[in-house]
Amino acid sequence: MQDHILEGQCKKAAEINKENLFRLMNDNKDTVFGKLHRFSEIDTIDRYKMNVPLTDYSYYRKYVTEMRSGKDNVLTSYHVEGYCKTSGTEGNAKYIPVTGEALSRYSDQSERYPMHILKQAGKGKRLYINIFRTEPGSRDSRPLLFSELYNAWLCEQGLLDTSTQAGGKELLFNSAGQDSLYAKVCIAFLTEDLVTIEAPFMYDILHFFVYMERNWKSILDDLRKHIIPKQIELSDSIREIILSYPADTKRLNDIENECAKGFDNIALRLWKDLSLINGISSRAYTAEDNALTRYTGSVRKQHLCYCSSECYIGNPVADDDFGYVLMPNSAFFEFLVYGSESEETFLPNELEAGKLYEPVITNFSGLYRYCLGDIVKVTGYMHESPVFEFMFRKNQAINIAGEKMYTYQLEEAVEILRADIDVLSFCFGASTLSIPGYYFLIAVTDGNVDKRSYARLLDSALSNVNEDYLDLRRLRNLARPRFFSVSDERYNEIMNSFFPSDRHNKPIHVLKQEIVEAILKEVRSYET
Repeated sequence: MQDHILEGQCKKAAEINKENLFRLMNDNKDTVFGKLHRFSEIDTIDRYKMNVPLTDYSYYRKYVTEMRSGKDNVLTSYHVEGYCKTSGTEGNAKYIPVTGEALSRYSDQSERYPMHILKQAGKGKRLYINIFRTEPGSRDSRPLLFSELYNAWLCEQGLLDTSTQAGGKELLFNSAGQDSLYAKVCIAFLTEDLVTIEAPFMYDILHFFVYMERNWKSILDDLRKHIIPKQIELSDSIREIILSYPADTKRLNDIENECAKGFDNIALRLWKDLSLINGISSRAYTAEDNALTRYTGSVRKQHLCYCSSECYIGNPVADDDFGYVLMPNSAFFEFLVYGSESEETFLPNELEAGKLYEPVITNFSGLYRYCLGDIVKVTGYMHESPVFEFMFRKNQAINIAGEKMYTYQLEEAVEILRADIDVLSFCFGASTLSIPGYYFLIAVTDGNVDKRSYARLLDSALSNVNEDYLDLRRLRNLARPRFFSVSDERYNEIMNSFFPSDRHNKPIHVLKQEIVEAILKEVRSYET
């Protein structure tokens, strides 16, 4: 991924970062926010820090409400292309403005590597797992996922070649495609020369393969009969595209034979030319990535980018690696030292390898000194740009009796468990209605399990990753943890009933305290 563009930006990162700030101050000095914080007077980075406090979304909520009602020049002078709604899994939903200026700075960076792989192959197609609800050139006013807005913009700018996509433009952008996985598995079966499989997130690709494993027999039957059942919710145009593909008998028979053998390494058995699995991931989703590897085997993985609704932050430094290098063109970047009470921030070229930081962004969409809430670990540098890994979300931890168990520690505990049991999906919670309180793990497992045995293993794993937990267990200030095993179907029912349907299938590993007891009640009624 280290092409000449990435390399050039990294060499000039400090200069680009500073230029971004003064460009933003000049362009936005006459906005409501710019006048309030005297952007016209800012001529140094230190002066900027004096004029503008560190912020979070609560600082912008009233401004965004005004902007969504139609008022211009509030936070930014740039044209707002749309608003991205966050999942709301950490509190009230946020509406993040995204401008054309911001998107032009992200450009087609996410497209370059998959297209490079396709050109190397010399032929073949790309399969994108998701169907975006927005259509290029005709977006409405509803909030979107960032991936929907960004890819529609790429298409409008001529930076996304939909002719390379299996199924074409219609199977990439369609507001009426509800049963998208059905459509994508059909097209994948009918497209023998797939070179890449892509999605905004790696776990979207995992959902694709899980769906395929469950439904391959019925889908093959539909393709042989040249029908799509009425209960499958797809637009007429998507139905026509699927049915327009020739159902080659030999191809369908080959798929049946391979699927009947089992789904280990199924990707390369179905698509001999498959060269890339592409989607965002991090160590936080190690369990999901390991589950995906069962299907994809040795196919190279590339982690697309480090990106949020607020900012396109970094590009991957290597295949199958969780390191991202900061892309300075996207914003003015500062960093807070994680765990420090000081509000002193550091520039990208001032960070120390091995330390944890929280990115603070001033972006091209109207957020200024915005504390992102992500915690990253710096692992090194590429010229002037830091290379880092995403570690966890700030303040996303469980704390019953002073042990302060962070999300990444809970995820490490699951990895320890995976030596003894296949955990497919999972989430943690803490019950404090009884004294002492206890941790619990809800897990999708392969078959029936001995709950007591795995509760003991869970206890040992949590003690391994957090010494304070171990001490408090010895003092009996924490009760032994509980282990609950449910089927995949039940797990998804529970998640869908308690969390927003537009969360983009994002795995939830830690439950909010206010819903813990309600979910426990559900789990006990569903438990296998």
